[in-house]
Amino acid sequence: MRKKPFGRVWLRPAGRQRPVPLPGWLPALAGVLLALGLFLCLDSALREPVEGLAVYRFTNTVQGIVEQAVSQALDGLDGGALVSLERDGQNTVTALHADTLRINAVRSAVLEEILRKVEALDSTELGIPLGDLTGLTVLMGRGPSIPVRVVGGCGVSAQAVSQFSGAGINQTLHRLALEVSVEATLLLPGGQRAVSFTVSAPLAETVVVGQVPGLVTGLTPGP
Repeated sequence: MRKKPFGRVWLRPAGRQRPVPLPGWLPALAGVLLALGLFLCLDSALREPVEGLAVYRFTNTVQGIVEQAVSQALDGLDGGALVSLERDGQNTVTALHADTLRINAVRSAVLEEILRKVEALDSTELGIPLGDLTGLTVLMGRGPSIPVRVVGGCGVSAQAVSQFSGAGINQTLHRLALEVSVEATLLLPGGQRAVSFTVSAPLAETVVVGQVPGLVTGLTPGP
C-alpha cells in the first residue's frame, strides 16, 4: 500500500482580485472641490482690480453729477452775484465780499441734487464689464457686467472755499470753488468697500489787477 507523503501542502493558484468600486459620489465631490479651488484662486486674483475699477467708476460718475448739479444751480447767475469787488478812489481793488446767502442757496441746491442722483444710481450704471478687466482696448465695455451698487446711504457735505493764484504780470486770479466731500460704501461681489473723496467745482473766477486784496469776507480760505 502506497503511503501519502507526510506534510505535503497542496497550493491553489491565487485568483485575480476584483477591483473595489469607488463610491458614486466621490468623483462629484472631487469636481466640486476643484471648482471651489479655481473659484477661490480667481476671486483672489481679481478682487483688487475689481475694487479699483469700481472706485474709479463711482468717483467719475459722482464727479459728473457734481459738475452738472453746480451748473444747474448757477444757471442765471454771474460771478458778480456771488463775489463783489470793493475799490478805492484809484480804482484799486481793496476787498472781496461774498454773498453768503446766495452761496448757501447754491450749496444747498447742489447737495440736494447730488444726493438725489447718487441714491438713484443702480448696478447697471456702476457695473464693471468683464472686458474692462482684460486691459485690452478692443474689449473695453464688452461682456457681462459685475454688479456694483451703493449701500448704506451716501454722505455728502460741501463748503465754499476761496483761492488766489498768479494769473500774469501784476494780476491775481481769485477762484471761488465748492468742495464736495463724498463718503459711500460700495457693495461688490464678495464684500464691501468704503470710499471717500473730494470733488472741487468752480463757482466764480475773478481776475484782480494789482495787489491781492487785504480783506476777504464771507469766504473760507482754500488750501
